[in-house]
Amino acid sequence: MSAAQLTREAKITNGLVTQWRNRTQQPSAKSLSKIADYFNVSLDWLSENEQKEKAPVSEDERLLHEGMDKIKLLPRSEQQRVLDYIEFVIAHQDEH
Repeated sequence: MSAAQLTREAKITNGLVTQWRNRTQQPSAKSLSKIADYFNVSLDWLSENEQKEKAPVSEDERLLHEGMDKIKLLPRSEQQRVLDYIEFVIAHQDEH
């Protein structure tokens, strides 16, 4: 979901989302409640996921998350091709 979609759907101003993204302002309880309602999740769930994102991650985890974020942008058929390629590389890693 894009920031523009979030602002429209959850009825939050674009300026607020920009401030959150730039970390110049924290979301208010009212804004978090709107987001939680929109996604049909609890405030606890939002808070837990935010804490997990702030936890230090290893370089392997960072690369994994970066790759997953990029794969999510691909159409489903291309996602499968990426997975097939990964399986191919794993199967043939001893050959190099």
